Order: sequence, then structure tokens, then C-alpha cells
Amino acid sequence: MSINMENENRNTPKDQEVDFEPLIAWFLNRANAISRFFKLLTDSAINEWRLISVFSVIGLILGAILYFSVDKIYQTRALIRISDISNHTCFNAVQMMNELIDDESYQSLATLLNLEEDKVEDLYSITYLDMLGEEVEVGDTVQEGQDFFVVLEAYNNTDMSLFETSILNYLNDLPLASEDFNKRKQIIISKLDNLNSQLSQMDSLKKVVEKSLEIQGKGSGLIYGEPINPVTVHQEARALHSEKIGLEQELRVMKPVKLVIPFVTNEKPVFPRLRHVAGIAAIMLLLGWIIACRRTLRAA
Repeated sequence: MSINMENENRNTPKDQEVDFEPLIAWFLNRANAISRFFKLLTDSAINEWRLISVFSVIGLILGAILYFSVDKIYQTRALIRISDISNHTCFNAVQMMNELIDDESYQSLATLLNLEEDKVEDLYSITYLDMLGEEVEVGDTVQEGQDFFVVLEAYNNTDMSLFETSILNYLNDLPLASEDFNKRKQIIISKLDNLNSQLSQMDSLKKVVEKSLEIQGKGSGLIYGEPINPVTVHQEARALHSEKIGLEQELRVMKPVKLVIPFVTNEKPVFPRLRHVAGIAAIMLLLGWIIACRRTLRAA
């Protein structure tokens, strides 16, 4: 038995040795393949440079045709904050406007935005983006209580301000504004009515002051009513007037939709751009090079 154990101990190190030869051969084969590939690229570029140049020129021509022939698309976006209205309601409104553009229902869209039909025909798309700038698709969960982007794309940038104002007005006038917004609005209107009534009474202040200085009572003595200080009354009138101005200002800016970052229009179109021309030229260059490699392989 001791002899068998000694034989096993002698054989064990040899059995556990790692054979690196297949791994080295694999790496050498891969290196050889990479070397042949680069040699093929070099040979095809040298032997078929005319063919590659022709495809590159064709790519530049196609890119130039695209750049100068297609309608340019301009983009503007704004970060919007809402109150008393849900994000989902705004998403549905933006999605509906975009669907009208896709369906070319320009008459309905013009009525919706209170614009002329020939104006809305210049609109390309209206998109709702979440706070991270990612597009929200139909069926996705709309995050509530967060600011969001509205991205507007059109075929010209001359009427961008008109589109921006119309879209904001439409969002602000959505019929699904919550009851809280309407209640707050009615409270301010009620305060304004009360202030207007008090200010109307102030118009007769002179008569009140004059009457307070008239002789009061009967008898041997003269009894005067306690006079009203005109300065104090004037100060109260100014305070009421200032409060009225503040409420009117609050009512004027009180809207469900507010701009956090106003619309900023890019002066250059987002499509097409020079990078699109370069992309088409690169694709044609790659296609020409592939054909050149195939011809080089056949010749070899």
C-alpha cells in the first residue's frame, strides 16, 4: 500500500499542471486575424481609393441635398410648474395637441389654440418631458407634483412666441382645473368686491368730515361732535388702495400653469444639421470601403 501512495504522490503534481499552449495558440490566432484584417483595410484603401472616394463624394452630395431641400425644424422648450391641476391632465392635453398635428387636423388645433389655421400648419410636434428630460409615452406612469418640460417644434422660428403664448393659455384654461383653484380665485374676487365697496365709501369722506364738525345737540351750550382726522382717513384710504392693487396683481398672476424656465428658441434648426450631412457621408464612406474590401479579397 505504501508503494501505491508514493506513486500517487509522484503523479499528482503532473496531473495538476496547467497547459497554456491552447490559450497561447488562441491569442496568436486572434492577433493574426486582426493583423490580416488591418492589412485588408490598408490594401483596399490603396488599391481601391478611387472607389472609396466616389462613395464619399456621393455621401457628401446626398447630405447636401438633404440639408438644403428638407424643411428645417426649430425647437423651443420651457420648464413648467403647475398648481391645482394634475400632471396627468397636462400630459393628456399635450398628447392631444400632438395627435392633432400627426393627424393633420389643423382646423381643430387652430380652434383649440385660438390661432389661424395656416399658422398651426407650421407646427411639427408638441412633446411632454418629465423632470429628467425623458419623453413620457402613452401608458407610462406620469409623476405627479413635479415640474415638467413642454418641447415645441415648428418649421419656422418666426411664430414661436405666438405658439408659446397660445399653448400656455390653453393649459391655463383647461376645464379640469381643481376646485381648490376656483375656491382661492373666488376668495380673492370677494375681497376685491369688499375693497371696492369700502373705497366707494371713501369718496364721500369729505361729507362725513364736514358733518362731524357741525354743531350737535340743543341747549344753551355748544356741543361739537368729535372731529375725524383727515390725515388718518387718508392713510386708511391709501392702505385700502394698496391692498386692492396687491389682490389684483395676485389675481392676474394666479394661474394653474407657471413658467419656471421660460421658452428659449434655438436660432439654429435641430434638423437638419451639419452632423447629419457628416453622418450620411460617413455611411457612404463605410459602404464604399466594404465594397473595396470585397473586391480586394476576390482579387487575392
